[in-house]
Amino acid sequence: MESYWRAAAITKEQGIVNSRAPLEHAENAIQRAIARQTLRYESSMIFLASIVSGAPFIGLLGTVWGVMEAFSAVASQQTAGIQQLAPGVSGAMLATIAGLVVAIPSVFGYNLLLGNTREMITEIENYASSLADRLELEFK
Repeated sequence: MESYWRAAAITKEQGIVNSRAPLEHAENAIQRAIARQTLRYESSMIFLASIVSGAPFIGLLGTVWGVMEAFSAVASQQTAGIQQLAPGVSGAMLATIAGLVVAIPSVFGYNLLLGNTREMITEIENYASSLADRLELEFK
């Protein structure tokens, strides 16, 4: 913004009041600042998005692994029945539950933060638009 004011002062000194060059320079600077802030907000949510999408898969992997172990244990015994299989399968389901216990609250948290981020970005863009309008009126 400092370079904007220098350009505006030079423009006014030269008597070029209706030039849009300083105003366009300021608008571009504002847009760059908005883009930087948007990236800052969104990049901080990448980790949470990874948890949301990855936790169910980790739970599923644990479940498949546990079921394989349960079947392997049953296969190594002489007699196979539900009594031998059930404990292994129920233990394997704990991995799915753990994945969902992590993922479900993370989805709600992610959506809440995403909504807040969009709201803040909209407020920044509205403020920038208002500032650009004021600058345009100032230098008309």
